[in-house]
Amino acid sequence: MHIADDVIVRAERVDDRPHIDSLIRAVFSETDVADRVNRTRDTPAFIPEFSLVGEVDDEILGYVLLTRATIDGVDPGILALGPLAVTSHRRRGIGMVLVKSALHFAEIRGVAGVVVAGPESYFRRFGFQPAERFGITPAFELGSGDSFLALPLSRAQLPIDGGVLRYGADVYPLN
Repeated sequence: MHIADDVIVRAERVDDRPHIDSLIRAVFSETDVADRVNRTRDTPAFIPEFSLVGEVDDEILGYVLLTRATIDGVDPGILALGPLAVTSHRRRGIGMVLVKSALHFAEIRGVAGVVVAGPESYFRRFGFQPAERFGITPAFELGSGDSFLALPLSRAQLPIDGGVLRYGADVYPLN
């Protein structure tokens, strides 16, 4: 059985947050990833309908988040994807279902494009290309093996002028 066939993708609920936190901490060696997600929830960068879980039989097996981003301090209608976290059921299609769902939801809501810091070999299958082609650079250092990628969505275009991109809690820091 291909587990992805049974994945239900839905927006997170408040009672999902402890499960999401545990999932992110289990997947990422950097403990600040879960902390950043939690901080972002308390900022205008957070869009509740873009905080998605993938579940099978009421068990959360994956999570993906899209947040507002700015380029040189201006909101161009771009969202940033990350983190993408999947439990031990990796290579069963859960991540693919989550990313495709997130991109679909973004496109039908008129989002100009999506950026991601991650392995190009994985995200290329969704149409992502190096963000430098659009003149967009990240305001942070990339992790080992990661590329900074962008995907224009069909209903809109990425900004032509480019610039430095910030997202999540970095866009709206807490006081």
